[in-house]
This record gives sequence, C-alpha cells and structure tokens, in this order.
Amino acid sequence: MPIPAFLNGDFSQLLTAKVLGQDALGRDVLQGQIFDPATLRQVNGKWVSDPFSGNIIPQNRFSSVSKKIVDIYRQQYQPMIAGRLTNNSTITNANNPWFHQTQFTVKGDHAFSASVGRFMRDVKGGRLPGFLAVR
Repeated sequence: MPIPAFLNGDFSQLLTAKVLGQDALGRDVLQGQIFDPATLRQVNGKWVSDPFSGNIIPQNRFSSVSKKIVDIYRQQYQPMIAGRLTNNSTITNANNPWFHQTQFTVKGDHAFSASVGRFMRDVKGGRLPGFLAVR
C-alpha cells in the first residue's frame, strides 16, 4: 500500500543524498530520484532525462485512470504504522515476524546451436511447519 504522500505524487521521502553516478550532462544521479519521461532526449548519443523537482510528480501529469485508482486508495487506506515506507502490507502473515518461508530455485540453460537454445526453471517454496510446493 502506498503511503498518503505517494498518492499525491510526493516521493520526496525516497530521495537520498547518496550519489549513484552522473548522467550524460554531468549531473549527479541520486538514490531514489524519479525522472520525468517527458524530458527524455539524446545527448551525444546517450539518453538523458530531467528529474522531477523535489521528487514530486505534478498531479496534472496523472492519467484519468491513475486518478481513479488513487481515489480508491484514499477511501480504503488505513495506515498500520505512520511514516513507514517498507513492509506496509496489510496481509497479516507477511507482517508476522515468526512467519518463515523457504524457497528453492533451479535454473538451467543450454545452447544447442547459435540460434537454438532452451532453458528450464523450477521453483519450490514452502511455509513452516510443513512444506507447500508451488509451481
């Protein structure tokens, strides 16, 4: 569930001062920064876009469908822990610190030729006590 600020397009709480690198214009790219897809362009053969100011997406950029979904969240959302950005799911088992789940994954790839290849993946998971196979 998104926190109320996110419903308004305000993702400033996600923005940190940690610099991850620089873009094609030499500007710092910060962890949690959200970029405006409407400003996407090529600079010297590299793609670059401008970040939303303050990590806030203007509400006039919300689609009509998004606005209707946000309205549903506004009517139904009851925060469990105010200000919490992670693990704010309302599913009881996911919030239970004693909930334990094990997952085993196997993946194999084989190239028969330059143009023919196959892969296989099998995932099994379970909750304790007992084991519940999931395919």
